[in-house]
Amino acid sequence: TASAALVQQKTASGTGTSLAVTLTTAPANGNALILSVNSAAGHPTSVSGGGVTWVKRSSSQAHEYSSVWAGFGASSGGATVTINFPSGAAVASLSEWSGVVSLDAAASFNGTASPVGTASVTTTQANDLVFASASTHALTIGAPTGSFTALTGQALAGNDIEVSQAYRLASSAGAYSTTWTQSSGGGWDTQILAFKT
Repeated sequence: TASAALVQQKTASGTGTSLAVTLTTAPANGNALILSVNSAAGHPTSVSGGGVTWVKRSSSQAHEYSSVWAGFGASSGGATVTINFPSGAAVASLSEWSGVVSLDAAASFNGTASPVGTASVTTTQANDLVFASASTHALTIGAPTGSFTALTGQALAGNDIEVSQAYRLASSAGAYSTTWTQSSGGGWDTQILAFKT
């Protein structure tokens, strides 16, 4: 299988019933889009745009409304992805990936103390993209562990929500997880997903 590669990433935050995230350029045909969302008043009801069929791939809501959505095989899509919500505030991070074709495995976890950590996800093949997302209160969060690379996070001042992501290209099949330190206590939810290449 081919290796995954990050093409571009953008973040957004806002209040209301919809939130738009706009990439610098429209996704290339055949690429995948991965969206991390932390919303204050409920999971997104739908996601559209980018030339993919969006599906919620992992979610939980023990402390934060945390979800990761993904779509594969972009085709003639625009640069803007729109997320619809019941109401309230939300933060989101959208990334485009080449070489990613489907979901391999996913798991959720939650807690109330530092470090913020994911469950362990087991890949079924080499060269998976392992993608981790942490939904926390608007706190300072440290670098990810376990050879994961951080993506740009997004917080919304005054609404106590934040989303952080990290990824690792797994050279062999096995179990993967990561943690982040948190500046102070507070509830969090995490998602970790393995994507096939």
